[in-house]
Amino acid sequence: MVRVSKRYSGGLGLLGLCLAGVGCANQFDPSELVFEEREPEPEMSPDVEEGEPDPPLAFVPNAACEVFAACGGDIVGAYDFVEPCNEDFLVEGLDIERFCPEVIQDADALLEGSVEYRRDGTWSDDLALRAERIFVVPPSCLLPGDRCEALGCGAGSAACLDRFGARGAVECLDLDGGCRCVERINQSRSARGTFTVQGARLVQVFEGSGARTEGDFCLEGDELRFDAIPGGEQTLLRRR
Repeated sequence: MVRVSKRYSGGLGLLGLCLAGVGCANQFDPSELVFEEREPEPEMSPDVEEGEPDPPLAFVPNAACEVFAACGGDIVGAYDFVEPCNEDFLVEGLDIERFCPEVIQDADALLEGSVEYRRDGTWSDDLALRAERIFVVPPSCLLPGDRCEALGCGAGSAACLDRFGARGAVECLDLDGGCRCVERINQSRSARGTFTVQGARLVQVFEGSGARTEGDFCLEGDELRFDAIPGGEQTLLRRR
């Protein structure tokens, strides 16, 4: 896995204001995040024989992270969310890196729902985000005989949240003498408002709060890419 190259900024493209508590059906509160209790099924590489440890994780940016040139386009229409850029969930400058520079990060995110931009300059969306941020703490970062409890992540402690730059509870499990820590996020929103297109820049204003997102976009064929501000997160959508 490559080392972290980008800071998580508290948003996700069109979801940025939702996760910050603006423009959502319900006010966002980190204590209300829903964490799913599920264990991922282990995947065995064809080059790894049974009984051998799994190879190190390797972070791979998804298609939504591809750098694009702002080209604009006639954005009017309905779109399905394809995915957010998973790299935006990586955190640079983790507190835990001060004593464990070998910590490994991975991230996976799923964005479902749709948005519609109308000829009268209004928009509305309905979407849901599920994401996981994964941290692998190697044995070299723990004292001999220590288990994952030494990281102090029980009961969503504030110290643990600071350590991993998390907004909700982090669950740590023992893994080959080290730890595998996971933060799970489950959030949704329905919102609407007005929008304007200024060349290759899309500006959205949320009804009620007056909050806004803006950023470069490019519509090529049926694919819409949007690089939202605040946050600078990229989102990939596809015309219905």
